[in-house]
Amino acid sequence: MSCAAHLTRRDLSRNLAILSLASLVHAAGALGTRAAQRRPVVGFHADAPWLDPSGCDLPFHPPAGLGTVVPDRESLLRLGHFL
Repeated sequence: MSCAAHLTRRDLSRNLAILSLASLVHAAGALGTRAAQRRPVVGFHADAPWLDPSGCDLPFHPPAGLGTVVPDRESLLRLGHFL
């Protein structure tokens, strides 16, 4: 006599339903944590900045090199003459 476990159709369908439910719960949990980690980002649409509260848009990063140079006193005085 064989020691193999006998699996009925009812057992198979029950096990399949439990596994399907477990995988759906796991997938929903993974999506929920990913959405909870998103933060609002500032993006651009039609050349205008806008706040995307869902965090799905690509965040705007200013180009490198802008705003890194501090003008000296002489440059500010010259600029004052043109204003």
